[in-house]
Amino acid sequence: MSISTILKKINELEQYLKNNNKNKIIKELIEWELFRRSINKEDITIDYTNKKIIKNNREVSLKINEGFLNSFTLSRLFNLKGGNSYFLARSFVEAGIEIPKEVFVGIFGK
Repeated sequence: MSISTILKKINELEQYLKNNNKNKIIKELIEWELFRRSINKEDITIDYTNKKIIKNNREVSLKINEGFLNSFTLSRLFNLKGGNSYFLARSFVEAGIEIPKEVFVGIFGK
């Protein structure tokens, strides 16, 4: 990969982080994680307003990576405030959401 390609990707990431708020970025990370796991959006509904994961009209927990995505961990992700990087990182791990280091730093700054 050339230096110009790397710089272009860094610039694109910086623009993405600048142009999107924390909640939108978290939603997109969750959607990406579900896509990577081939979790069908017709089977699982994420109610971002009420912070619930629903399947067959019931709240569920999804085992993803090293954690569980459920109403508790979803609420925690969206209620995060800046200032404590350990708590922020732990919240993503417990929700099972992998987050690239550069994006983590960008969210931490918001």
